[in-house]
Amino acid sequence: MRELSKLSECVKNGLIRKMPASREAADKSILRAKSWLSDAEESLNAEIYDLCLLAAYEAMFHAARALLIKDGYRERSHYCIARYIEETYAEKKLLDPDIISIIDSYRELRHDAAYSLEFEFYESDAKDAIKDAKTVIKAMEKL
Repeated sequence: MRELSKLSECVKNGLIRKMPASREAADKSILRAKSWLSDAEESLNAEIYDLCLLAAYEAMFHAARALLIKDGYRERSHYCIARYIEETYAEKKLLDPDIISIIDSYRELRHDAAYSLEFEFYESDAKDAIKDAKTVIKAMEKL
């Protein structure tokens, strides 16, 4: 028996579901991503680096989510958003696979920032997070 792909597992478990496709809602998700990016930049300027990371990740999340919405899907898992984009876009050479690595990396950092008592995030990390969020948003807007 053939093993299900990670995306197929997400669908099977109800973590990615079909819904009506909406370019308008996808565009709103991109606008939300840009708003989170602005919040990340404000947090950097205020030297609140962990909040900068959280906001930068939210920017990436909403940009990535826009693709699902555009294609007619709804997510219930941050992990599954990356799997959808990986299988639907990156594996078909429509998106640089490094974008998936960026999203997954910050998803894990966001978890640590939100839940770990030992997490430390520095100015250089915050600057990188903003740069990476801009890269993700730009890539998603092209699709």
